[in-house]
Amino acid sequence: MNAVAWSPDGTSIASGSEDKTVQVWDATTGSTKLTYSGRPSPVDSLAWSPDGKSIASGSNDSTVQVWDATTGSTKLTYKGHSFAVFSVAWSPDGKSIASGSGDHTVQVWNATTGSTKFTYKGHSNTVYSVAWSPNGTKIASGGEDNTVQVWRAP
Repeated sequence: MNAVAWSPDGTSIASGSEDKTVQVWDATTGSTKLTYSGRPSPVDSLAWSPDGKSIASGSNDSTVQVWDATTGSTKLTYKGHSFAVFSVAWSPDGKSIASGSGDHTVQVWNATTGSTKFTYKGHSNTVYSVAWSPNGTKIASGGEDNTVQVWRAP
């Protein structure tokens, strides 16, 4: 397993792995609710939308796929990165996604259309972690350059 994420309501857990799938599990019984196999390469990162209806999964193929958490149908594929995507995070309002990559950037993009809003280039090495502030005004990113950087969300 490379990534795990709880659903916002706490009833499900998503797990992503080297086998190129994301499994959605019932958090109480452990039974599989859904297997998403639309990834062409291993899954490195996962995040649920705030409303629990969608999941974003980042991969070492340099893309992020957003898909329906109930049906498994792909909603969009974001292709803005040039290297593996190691972290994804939804904005608290569910309108944007931030993704951190081996291309040394954090990209913020529209969660519905996939259009890039902003590319943060403050890191000098791979970005392994991104997180939105609870009020959605800032993003923190951390990486292999041994820094945590906090910056204003676009």
